[in-house]
Amino acid sequence: MFMISSKQDFRFVFVNAATCRHFGQEREQLLQPRIPDWDPNFKTQNDLDAIWLTIQAKKGIIFETSHRLSSGIEIPVQVSANCSFAASGIK
Repeated sequence: MFMISSKQDFRFVFVNAATCRHFGQEREQLLQPRIPDWDPNFKTQNDLDAIWLTIQAKKGIIFETSHRLSSGIEIPVQVSANCSFAASGIK
């Protein structure tokens, strides 16, 4: 499980141990890159804005994409994305 914030330039704001194992990186390393750095299907700000608007409108979606691991290998993944608003203002 991980959380990404649109308010923090589409970066991870939370990753659990399974996410660290998935990407082959430590937590601190994963909190730095933006989605386009590890998901080749989201290359532009328009791509990020479009998926965020879709998630908000539908309250959640399931979609297929790819993740680039620390080894450089890209693997297909299925993502379940939900919209959540934290008390701290992270979206």
